[in-house]
Amino acid sequence: MEKQTAYDRVIAAVQAITGKEWGAASWLADQIGVSRQVVDTFRRRGGFPEKYVSDICRATKLPRDQVSTDLTPEIIKLSRKWRCSVKEAEDRIMRAGLAQFNK
Repeated sequence: MEKQTAYDRVIAAVQAITGKEWGAASWLADQIGVSRQVVDTFRRRGGFPEKYVSDICRATKLPRDQVSTDLTPEIIKLSRKWRCSVKEAEDRIMRAGLAQFNK
């Protein structure tokens, strides 16, 4: 089973609020004052920059721990270096870490 990201939780909350399956990213963008493309960037990166977390919590009524991501700057740097999403970089790191324990 795939781990649900903060982005997935927020979009599910928006869909519940709006009662619509489509348009959640646009609704969220309007609520936090960014473009739809910026919200799509959050999806690709696997989470939300800290400066938007309070606004997202206010709009969705989700607690901070459901919205805030534990994206360390190192993981973000690695995702850029590897040219992959933050989630993919996190998965690679986890697999590498588990491989060390299985030796």
